[in-house]
Amino acid sequence: MNKSLLLFIGLLATTYAVTFDASMHCACEELNQTECTKMMGYCKWTSTCETVEYDFSCSSLPQANCSGKSTGYLCAWETSECVEKSYSCSDFTAADDCPRSLKCYWNKSGKCAEFSSCADYDENICYRVTGCKYISGACASLTCSSITAENECYGQDSETTECEWSTNSKCESLSVSASCTDLNNFQKKCENEGCKYATNSCSFKTCADNTGEQECRISKSGENERTLCAWDGSKCADAADTSKLTAENCFSQSYQNYRWTADGKCEECSDLVSEGSSSNSVILSVFVALAFIA
Repeated sequence: MNKSLLLFIGLLATTYAVTFDASMHCACEELNQTECTKMMGYCKWTSTCETVEYDFSCSSLPQANCSGKSTGYLCAWETSECVEKSYSCSDFTAADDCPRSLKCYWNKSGKCAEFSSCADYDENICYRVTGCKYISGACASLTCSSITAENECYGQDSETTECEWSTNSKCESLSVSASCTDLNNFQKKCENEGCKYATNSCSFKTCADNTGEQECRISKSGENERTLCAWDGSKCADAADTSKLTAENCFSQSYQNYRWTADGKCEECSDLVSEGSSSNSVILSVFVALAFIA
């Protein structure tokens, strides 16, 4: 065997790691009964594990469950039946009913309406409105760069950004979806998010960064990527395989990417399903809401 091939095999051995995708899960049809019951709402057990198919329609709901709030503002009770409805802010006449989920806010004029100006809201509503902050007795537009004190640097200044204190001792606007690698100038935020900050750089942690045996389980190695760790007696390292996982923790510790097989092994599912791959996720939230009301 030539030296190049040996080197290649060596590199494979040292770089291989068991990773999971936190945004995916095993298809229901591959799960055993115990695993199936852990996916309640997505899967159901009959004689095998099956995907739950929701057939939601407003017309199937009784009056007690047909309010806008309980159906995610999809339905309304009209003329003795539950029907589909497209809501607007003006449909709501009480402050408590004005839904933020539809980007409606109760203004000083006593109306439920879409956003107009921060100055139109009193103190009780101001903090609920993205981009506004109650300052010096008035609701005003939030501008991160105008804040000079670290303890006042907070809140969203837009739908997609928020105020964070930077390593430059300034309050700066930062994307709410920022990941570890976006936080080089935000040490405090980096550490609070469970990332690693060193030499003015923020990065995802590796298994080797876990110094204790108890925390040597999983490392967040990417936005959705998780790496399985293993303790070798003195330090934490990337796990070479899933052989140390058991029937009790295989499914949960693998972020529902692996399953326990009939021959006693923790193996990756052949079909991984995205958490947001179907309308079931949206419909499920409606059914959960109805379950709490019923």
